[in-house]
Amino acid sequence: MLRSGKEQRSRFRCSSETDYQNSKQLLEETQHLSRLVEDLRTLANAEAGALDLQKEPVDPTELIRDAAASFDRKIEVDISDELPLINVDPMRIREILLNLLSNAVRQTGNVSIHAEMHPKRLIIRVVDTGSGIAPEDLPRIFERFRKGRDSHGSGKGTTVTVSLPR
Repeated sequence: MLRSGKEQRSRFRCSSETDYQNSKQLLEETQHLSRLVEDLRTLANAEAGALDLQKEPVDPTELIRDAAASFDRKIEVDISDELPLINVDPMRIREILLNLLSNAVRQTGNVSIHAEMHPKRLIIRVVDTGSGIAPEDLPRIFERFRKGRDSHGSGKGTTVTVSLPR
């Protein structure tokens, strides 16, 4: 929780509001770069087959509802009856869900997540009613650092998402 005025400036040892704002911006950029480096490390490990997965039995309904509830915006959750426990790394699956939902939420319109069991497979779909991905971009959306024209991200999210389950 951010404090205000003088208390914050003393926390950052800043003598002025300008110094405080500069320090705050520097801290935010440093945290962003740290997340980017961690994402790149995760991607490299996933692509090399060296990602350490901590698999355990997980209730997919709870995982999906929790991920959807992480957003300030309403996300419709449609889950078929009684999904069985799945043996996955809950942290990595949550990361995948949050990435897909974040991409959908950035679009305009409604966002929903659907889950249903097929023989030996759990199918999870994230759907939004936004403008969609340009047809010419579709074949390359999972390439490293590929991003659409209107994207404000780094282009690594979908690559990480597709690499994690392997």
